[in-house]
Amino acid sequence: FDVFALVDGDGRFIGAAVAGYFEVPRTHQMCVFVDNIAVDPLWRGRGLAKELYLTVCESAQKRGKESGFPIRAILGEAKNEIEDFWNKLGWRRMYFYDENNALREIPYIQPPLSWDWDIGAPRNGYVSRPHHLMAWIADEERDPLTISELLSMIEIIYWGNFLPLRERFASKK
Repeated sequence: FDVFALVDGDGRFIGAAVAGYFEVPRTHQMCVFVDNIAVDPLWRGRGLAKELYLTVCESAQKRGKESGFPIRAILGEAKNEIEDFWNKLGWRRMYFYDENNALREIPYIQPPLSWDWDIGAPRNGYVSRPHHLMAWIADEERDPLTISELLSMIEIIYWGNFLPLRERFASKK
């Protein structure tokens, strides 16, 4: 994970971005999950969230080149209220054609953010929430993600970012 902090001229914390890097199984590529971008309400409307986003992307591309695992895509989740922000930066919702050739949005549920390790369940008050899965294709050819690529990315993001490690549960059940 990379954490980027934004401070004002007096050193006060005014924003941050967090991004996780995950190797996509069987691809020799990485994906990045933008876990959070936030700017203090008093500082919004000045392009700072966009700068944080660009910093995440620049860092991701650099990390990919240095590691020999290029960044295939940068993913994030968005509520309706912030989707326009992501669209302005080139991100799009993820869709697929179903068995009737109808275009459908890929269903995406944000996992609970806190877990009870003893029983392997979300802590009281923590629930899954529907969001939009947003993506920016990072490779230079801009080839669309295949379903298998996307599923591999979602799986590694869930297990590497949100869900507790399986071995931490008190039992297999």
